[in-house]
Amino acid sequence: MNNEQLENEVQKKSSRGRIVFAVLGVLVLGIVSLIVGIRIFSNLSITADTGLPPIPGDPDQNESITPTTTATTTGSVTSTPVTPPEPGGPPIDVTIKSGWSVVSGSTLYGYNLAPISKEGIFVYSFNDPYLPNRNWIVSNDTCTGQTDFFCLNSSSIKFSPYPLVGYYVYNPGSQVTLSLNEVSTPTLNPQNAIFGRGWHLMHWNQVAATKNELMGKLSISYSDKSSISLADAIKADIHKASIKVYVIMDPANISSSSIKELTGTDSANSLSKIPQDSYFWIYLRRTASRATSISQSSGSISSPQSSQTTTDEIIMPPVPIAP
Repeated sequence: MNNEQLENEVQKKSSRGRIVFAVLGVLVLGIVSLIVGIRIFSNLSITADTGLPPIPGDPDQNESITPTTTATTTGSVTSTPVTPPEPGGPPIDVTIKSGWSVVSGSTLYGYNLAPISKEGIFVYSFNDPYLPNRNWIVSNDTCTGQTDFFCLNSSSIKFSPYPLVGYYVYNPGSQVTLSLNEVSTPTLNPQNAIFGRGWHLMHWNQVAATKNELMGKLSISYSDKSSISLADAIKADIHKASIKVYVIMDPANISSSSIKELTGTDSANSLSKIPQDSYFWIYLRRTASRATSISQSSGSISSPQSSQTTTDEIIMPPVPIAP
């Protein structure tokens, strides 16, 4: 091979090398871009706005809906549920104001709620722990089925309260005080509860607390027997709950002005502390194991590590149509 032929051969190999190197460079760049894109999307999904808590609809709308059977946990594995108050004891008197109000499941648990329904009062439960749906269910003897919720008056499934869960109540008449008698066995067992993906209305029965303090006191248990605090559930690497918490400022007023986001600062749309004996919305995300209970620890309040913050625009929920 002469010098000219050798030079031509070297140039060919050099050209092929540059082509291979260029192709490999494009592939590497594509892989890096894909990884970066996935991480960016993941971070966006963590801080993305989950929307706002629901508000009860109009009880006068009609549609026939049949609720499903009682939810059960996956397989034979269940977590340790919240310890409910023991049913029984003397009758209790419950005063229900005219119009809208909110009541805690801890108050109603273990009592016969028939007098409430017979009085024509609507009890609203959103994303109910005993029914696998992410909408409202309503317990009322005159309820005939609604477009925005499941009606339980003639169903084989009866409404049963869950401790710490909040329930909207609508009384179309005057304020009334009803006597509720104890029941030997609650209609539904808290051990069969499932807290599905979406919003859940909870009752805060302790002293005023910051967002960090509240999240540190709430614990979520799952069907794989694991449990986690809400403060840890919102972390980016766990991502089992939303960082947003909304507090109901006035249960009698279901307009947008009655809900504020718990952020650590006081303003027209936010507040620094949740008041004692109030109700708040939390959002659970989809998880491999189902959430089977939400509990609230007692004792002194300690503030956990700072939670994530968000700059998402706060848009208040729509105002429902008055019945």
